[in-house]
Amino acid sequence: MCLMCASKLLSSDGRVIEFEDEGAATLGVGATAFVLRGRVPRHGSSATDDAAVKIVLLEGLTEEEIQRAARDMRTEVRRMRRAAGTSPFLKLYAADADLERPAYYTSPDGSTKKSLFKAEPPLLGDVYVELNRLFGWMGCEQTRYGLGYVLTRFEAGCMRDRNQAMRGLLADLKVVSKALIMTTQAHRGAVANHGIYCLDGFVNNIMLPRSVLHSPDGTLQRHSNDNGALFIDYANSIAAPETPSPTAHPPAPEFLGPRPARVPLDEDLQNQDARPVGTCWFRSPEQWAMLLGCGSTSAGQEEAAADDSQDEVAADERQEDGPSDVQDDEADESEGESEESDDDDSSDEDDDSEDDDSEDGEEEEDEMPPDTSRQIFEGWCRLRREMRDDGLLTGEGREEAVLVGLPSVAYGLGLLVFSTIGGRVAYHTAMLEAPEGMDPQEREQQMMLQWDEVREYFMSPDGYPLHGGQLSWPLEQICHEADLWWVKRWADIHAGVAEAVLRERQGERATVEHIHEQLFAALELLESPAVRQAVRLDEQPVPGPSAAARGVCEEVPVEERAAREDSGDETAASGDSGASPASRDAIPDSPLPEAAHMAAALPPPAAAAEDSDREVPETPAPAPAPSTSHSRAMWTMQRRSQCLSGLKRQLAQLPATCRLQRPPSRRLPS
Repeated sequence: MCLMCASKLLSSDGRVIEFEDEGAATLGVGATAFVLRGRVPRHGSSATDDAAVKIVLLEGLTEEEIQRAARDMRTEVRRMRRAAGTSPFLKLYAADADLERPAYYTSPDGSTKKSLFKAEPPLLGDVYVELNRLFGWMGCEQTRYGLGYVLTRFEAGCMRDRNQAMRGLLADLKVVSKALIMTTQAHRGAVANHGIYCLDGFVNNIMLPRSVLHSPDGTLQRHSNDNGALFIDYANSIAAPETPSPTAHPPAPEFLGPRPARVPLDEDLQNQDARPVGTCWFRSPEQWAMLLGCGSTSAGQEEAAADDSQDEVAADERQEDGPSDVQDDEADESEGESEESDDDDSSDEDDDSEDDDSEDGEEEEDEMPPDTSRQIFEGWCRLRREMRDDGLLTGEGREEAVLVGLPSVAYGLGLLVFSTIGGRVAYHTAMLEAPEGMDPQEREQQMMLQWDEVREYFMSPDGYPLHGGQLSWPLEQICHEADLWWVKRWADIHAGVAEAVLRERQGERATVEHIHEQLFAALELLESPAVRQAVRLDEQPVPGPSAAARGVCEEVPVEERAAREDSGDETAASGDSGASPASRDAIPDSPLPEAAHMAAALPPPAAAAEDSDREVPETPAPAPAPSTSHSRAMWTMQRRSQCLSGLKRQLAQLPATCRLQRPPSRRLPS
């Protein structure tokens, strides 16, 4: 082992985890943590476990950052010990989450630093894929299954062979359906089996096994919560009491499900467990009520508390480990600009009735969206009143708490389905529709805290995404074609799910079980005999390129593919044994397309009966098969010539009105 390239971690119980090559062992790097792959010794044994070790170095962090890192690590360790390695959670091999008893990390240069860590099984990229990477919303996955990418592959494939392209489209949509089903099942299992709500696991932190995504028809388990999906990064999860006490608080509404969790709104109390930060653009209205903190008797104090909590939420998001959305980064970059605009706007309002604004003040006021902070504040107050009426907001002052249940999971899944149909995260449409100067986090707050008022601008009555008042989802371009009827039916199911779930009041939302049943119905549609027949899936495929044989169309832009064909860059010509069907159809003088056109031009049976007395020359009998002394190639050419001559004679006997008008001959490029 090269000592200059090695690093190690000494845990508080004396175990040493070694990393032979830190560069090769690095699995990921976050804002305050990094993940290395190493082997963890077992207690009282010489055996070791292959592990992904998440390490937080305490040196160089502020006191606030240290406390936040310790809180997050404690929460993750508690959740993993509670689940005891059962699905959909990972097994915990070792951990140090106590600031009083830290671990010590020795870097390759020999320096040693205090640290916190946890070790768990590694989820390698060739076995698992994170949902946001699978859909192409983040990262650079080779084959992406966002519907925009799916449409591009289908259109490119149609330039070769439409039947093969339809089979590829069907295979892609099956992957999308299985991804949504497994995500739903993972959330259902986490709540039912462990009482844990992973509200930060709808697009980030949900890992899907590639083998199940591409499994044969009928193999995905319907009634199981365990098809292999796993959650990672449990710092922002919420846990229900392991032994609930029904007398401690008023009974929770039934629509929350059997295992609701109680989340205090006081920041100090939240810090004892976890803050439900969540993923930007995948947070429910009640999640924002939790993040914005406690109410107060003074409306001014409430508004100030809401502004302070908004800053804390942004700070929490910057500290999240693991993958983060592009919109999170944009929110961080524009945060300072937003705060300056808020200050300028408030000062302008104070002086508006007394003095004329300066030219600079007028420019700043024009750039600031009118009443934005007031809209968010009013939406927050109204949501709190509704939650109080529905029995979801309990207590007063520092004792205030929000009851969290399955409707919050359903809302996140609804946003996932809605974004899937639209081919992009709702962030993109929302920001395109946003007033000039509004930052992403402020826009999300405005939308979620006034969802019932704004949903008609982003969603059609039947659940499809809108942009500028028009339908805006990728497959809308092709779903009305006759042989793609099943695409529209598949999309209708998912749009119906989004419409039924994305409601502001929790009691009006469709259940997680309803979502699961509808998603499974969409998968069963794709696997049905009717759809298999529509795409001719059971027919023997014509030999061709390997990508087409697999039913996967090459992701090459249409313009690039057209340029290839025009330049003669395609390797398979019509006479080659490996030529694709599309290459044969592109040749006007080929006998195969001509025969197909002639069959279509034959008169109907009645016309044929009228001309039954007409003498039709017989087609010459086929020549005998060549013996070993004959040239098989010569025999094949003669046989084709005889067949073509016979077809021409039959065509000559047809009425003039039925004869095929042969297109002018075109020369192939040399």
